[in-house]
Amino acid sequence: MLVFIRTLALAATLAPICSASAQKPELRYRWVYVPSNFLVDANVAKVQDLMRRAKAAGYNGLALGDSKFAFLQRMPQSYFDNIAKVVRTARDLDLQLYPMLSGPGWSNDLLSNDPNLAEGMPVRGALFVAHGGKADLVPDPSPGLKNGDFEQAQGDRMLGW
Repeated sequence: MLVFIRTLALAATLAPICSASAQKPELRYRWVYVPSNFLVDANVAKVQDLMRRAKAAGYNGLALGDSKFAFLQRMPQSYFDNIAKVVRTARDLDLQLYPMLSGPGWSNDLLSNDPNLAEGMPVRGALFVAHGGKADLVPDPSPGLKNGDFEQAQGDRMLGW
């Protein structure tokens, strides 16, 4: 009986703590990730419908992704008209828009503007041999590993080790 009373007392003590931690935290930013192709007119209506549903569900912003954000200078006026429709809908619904200007992963879209934007690891001490107006990389000699496949042995001893 004493164990039961102690368990009941412990449960009564922990109940307010557990119920407080079970409450949902107030999230300041509640976004929906929306990748789309805004060059296609039909996609605008789909995005606008998603925006209305997101607002009704309590979201307050959209992270918009379109690979063509990386080369807007090549887009026709219809693309910007479609974007303007989405912006107007966001204003009407009081939703913030967060354009994703540099998508994750490969950077082909961004590099299509200027491939010199690619960053590489610095190379130090590499040997290049120039001849005929061209410099060729001379690979470092392989460090070599004698009997690396452990095929040569004398008894229980691997040769070269």
